[in-house]
This record gives sequence, C-alpha cells and structure tokens, in this order.
Amino acid sequence: MEFITVATILLSSLNMHNNNEGFAYNVELVDNAVTSQVVYKSINDGKYLSHHLKYNYTYDEQNRLTKKEVLKWDTFSESWERSHCLYYTYDMFGFTLAYALWDTEKTDYTRIVAKQVYDDCMNGAMTVTLYKWNNSENDWIVQNNMITMHPGDNLLSSLEIVL
Repeated sequence: MEFITVATILLSSLNMHNNNEGFAYNVELVDNAVTSQVVYKSINDGKYLSHHLKYNYTYDEQNRLTKKEVLKWDTFSESWERSHCLYYTYDMFGFTLAYALWDTEKTDYTRIVAKQVYDDCMNGAMTVTLYKWNNSENDWIVQNNMITMHPGDNLLSSLEIVL
C-alpha cells in the first residue's frame, strides 16, 4: 500500500511550475517535510503576484499526511481565512480522506460533508468509495464506487514482451 507522503506533495508542486494558468507556488520545508505551500495569482499581465491560497500540512510519526488545511486570502482584511480541511486516517486496508468545512461559530473544522475511502481489494487494485453527508437522513450516502489500479513497482510487468 502506498500512502500520501512528503515526496508526493513536493513532486506535485514541482510539476506545477510550467503551467499557463497564471499561478506561482512557494513551498516551505522543515526537516525535509513540506509544511506549507502558498499559491499566488498572477495579476496585471503577469507583472505582480497576489495571495490566493495557502495549504498547511501535518504528518504522523510515519511521515504520512494526516491533515491538509486550505486557507483563502481575504483582500479586505489582508489575512488568511480558513476554508476547509482534508483529514487522512489510515488503517491496515488503506486510508480515508474526510472533507471538513470551517465552522466560524465553533472555530474548528467540525462539519464533515464528504469522504473518500480507499481500500486494497486485491493485488494491484483498490476500491474507492465516495460518500456525501445527508443531513435529512443523518447518514452517509454513497455517491460513487469504483475499482482502480494503484501504482507500484510491478505495474508494467503485464506489458512486458518476452523474446
């Protein structure tokens, strides 16, 4: 089972530098771990950069991603405002990703509105189940369920030609 790691976040940010969407990225590292990433928006035909989004990352003792907090820039207050958070929990079969919205009254990410469950189901494959919280039924409703291949060292082995 492969989990989300510091390297995954770093590589994804490095792959974004060649975009034509008008964004720039700044990654902060502490002890070789990505702790935050700031996304800047290009303005005035690329002459200036303005704050857009900020991601804060938290890891467990095994260096697996456990929390990704997303903040949006508020131009009026000139400060970062909390938006939502992704919580990662791991078990022996895979991991669950929970999407929580910021609750200003409770000053916490208490409103979990969606989740994705990734489980190994057989060698080289995993199930991905997407859920949405239904307030009226007070329960999770399955939105989508699929089986996908997860990357590994032997992914291309079935494509090898023996001569």
